[in-house]
Amino acid sequence: MQDPREFYNLRLTQLQAEKNTLSKKLFWYSLLRLFVFLIALVALYFLYGQVELLLGLGLVALVIFVFLVIRFNQLQYQNKKCKALIRLNETEIAVLNGNYQQLPKSEAYEDSKHHFAQDIDLFGEGSFFQYLNRTVLSEGSDLLASWLKSNQNEQITSKQEAIRELRDHPEWRQEYTATAAMVRTEVSPAQLSKWFREYQPFLNGRFKVIPLAFSFISVALIAAYLMNTLSGWSLFLWF
Repeated sequence: MQDPREFYNLRLTQLQAEKNTLSKKLFWYSLLRLFVFLIALVALYFLYGQVELLLGLGLVALVIFVFLVIRFNQLQYQNKKCKALIRLNETEIAVLNGNYQQLPKSEAYEDSKHHFAQDIDLFGEGSFFQYLNRTVLSEGSDLLASWLKSNQNEQITSKQEAIRELRDHPEWRQEYTATAAMVRTEVSPAQLSKWFREYQPFLNGRFKVIPLAFSFISVALIAAYLMNTLSGWSLFLWF
């Protein structure tokens, strides 16, 4: 097994290089979006009155612009995820150096009446929970706290097997944690799960074909207009 310190340092170096590459790509895609927009404005100025040509170029510019926006958003997501992964590895390196005070302190789980939590500093600043906890969702944190409080040993073997399995897949663990860390919602996962289980669609499946049919007909009418077989008013009324 690879030395943890070596792994985290190597991973951090790789992620920082990836982040620099993504930042450059984001800059160029932003520039390309601006360039396409300016070209469209120039074309509008010089081709004013040439409706067919202007409409054709406008459609091409729109398709390119939408592609650039989609690609930019994808890169932006990758960049955010890369930053989350960098923070994860920086945290693990700090913990290996004995500094884990930046991790959540878990005061909410402190219980003065618990029969052993106070004696062994299970929760709070500098606690075992703070050192151990790597959850990013409140549900995971709650579950870990409940396990530590319960002091049950019935499933120790199965938990050890699960830990050994996860130990050998550090990249997967980090990808999973980074993705969860980017989730920002005012609704708890439990509420979302309940909503999905109980959701009833108010439109039946036949209505799903309407947007697709509208798109195909619209493309056909635009093509007919560009070939001078359909008037501009007809196209306008359709939309």
